[in-house]
Amino acid sequence: MAEFSSPGFRGVGAPVAVTVAGVAKPPGPRETADVASDPVDVPSARAALHETAAELGDRIGVAVARWVVDSVASVLDAWGGADTSSRARALEEAARAGARAADEATQRIAAIDVESVSRPGVPGPLEVLTDLYGFPSAVLAEVGVPPVVRDDFEVRSFPADPYGLRPRSFRDLPGGEHLADLHLRWGVAKTVLVLAARGSGDAAEPDE
Repeated sequence: MAEFSSPGFRGVGAPVAVTVAGVAKPPGPRETADVASDPVDVPSARAALHETAAELGDRIGVAVARWVVDSVASVLDAWGGADTSSRARALEEAARAGARAADEATQRIAAIDVESVSRPGVPGPLEVLTDLYGFPSAVLAEVGVPPVVRDDFEVRSFPADPYGLRPRSFRDLPGGEHLADLHLRWGVAKTVLVLAARGSGDAAEPDE
């Protein structure tokens, strides 16, 4: 339940199967330890990355657009300071903002350099979520919703997220379980490529 105060208010704030190169289950402790000793199937891993990026690109737009609208509606309901007409106008603007956010997210997924993911500094799919909160935040600020009360860490670390909307993972988006599954598959395939690249000294950390 949101707790309101001046100048702000307190806002709203499962393992999955992996299928990469024929593996259709999450690796257990022994299997994880054996990854480094198994033959590195670079072609299958690269194909998995391309397939995963394509499916993320197909699905991310709908999830992001709905997330923007849902975020605006949740904060407006928690705040309670918008009348019926103001709320309706805000949700209409949220739908437009959601469409812009969806286009941007889809373009960012499409722009991922799959062939270079094993190199340092190459962004992965999770980068799409980094500043996504800006779209619903702009709508809420225009309505006059005050910032939420956040803890000091959040304020210091994410000063541009006044309503505490920042998604932590794909699971925070509508339909996020499947998106998270895709991201996990991406991570497994990237790890294979990183292990292969380490032999040539050209590797990134498998964290995106």
